[in-house]
Amino acid sequence: MGFYNEFNKKEKPVFSGITRGTGGFGFGATGGGNEEATGGTKTTSGDQTIHTFTEPGTFIFNATTSLAKILLVGGGGGGGGDNSGAGGAGCLQYRENFSITPGSYPINIGSAGNGSPTTNAAASDGGATTGMSITAPGGGKGGTGDSNKHSGGAGGSGGGGAGEQPANNSSGGTANGTPGHPSGIDVVSPNSGWGNPGGGNSANGGGGGGGAGARGSNAPSTNIGGPGGSGARYSISGSTVYYAGGGGGGNENNVSSPSPSGGAGGGGNMNYDYPNKPAAANGDPNTGGGGGGGTHNASGCTGGNGGTGIVIISYPT
Repeated sequence: MGFYNEFNKKEKPVFSGITRGTGGFGFGATGGGNEEATGGTKTTSGDQTIHTFTEPGTFIFNATTSLAKILLVGGGGGGGGDNSGAGGAGCLQYRENFSITPGSYPINIGSAGNGSPTTNAAASDGGATTGMSITAPGGGKGGTGDSNKHSGGAGGSGGGGAGEQPANNSSGGTANGTPGHPSGIDVVSPNSGWGNPGGGNSANGGGGGGGAGARGSNAPSTNIGGPGGSGARYSISGSTVYYAGGGGGGNENNVSSPSPSGGAGGGGNMNYDYPNKPAAANGDPNTGGGGGGGTHNASGCTGGNGGTGIVIISYPT
């Protein structure tokens, strides 16, 4: 039985220059042969093989590399209802020159936080994404309700402060991730990942949800919500994509100003269009974006749901 025959394979391996030394078999920069791994959706881009997980699964790796790249984003938090705070984005974790040895690695994808269904009902935080011994916490829920019932929640990035109360009475939720992303592409994260706090409220205006690249904006004036914090750009998928944007905070229900936008990277807009007042937008799936803050509309006072998380693993072919 050869080395590879000890593992279940979905496809027949193609042998091309596999080497063997004191460290065992290798490929790419460690040996020069083709990969042998399964899990998620497998694609290639240039000299990289890419495994993308948008649902729980298992990454099985049958070789050794020290040149892998790993991206994990937690699920986004849900937005608050009734001119309230937006959901924060999930924490973003990114590594390069990551070592992987042969083995089976469970992957869990963070769930989307639920938006608030009514004025005084709490939204929920996003779920944590885990894999390769790394954790990306979910985003914090947006604040909602009268008299500071539910302030912005802590999370990978924090949710925005609740708007249905006096100005500055509800601060945004704190971030488990580290602020200060320098805005470049493919910036390696600290061990705690990238994340920012949510914005504070105005009187009847919700704070924006925090994103991986920037904090959520404070609600700028009475009855007006704050935009969501921007996400951050990564090219691990083969294209440069924003991930982990915060949701836009909610306006008061009789305001005709433009909707506070969600941050680049999947953050849900408040989605306001007076007098039509559609429901707040959800965070985009598989980005970890936060849900938009809600206002009064035909469906009630609902906030947007967050976006689910994602894991991407890339290594030399």
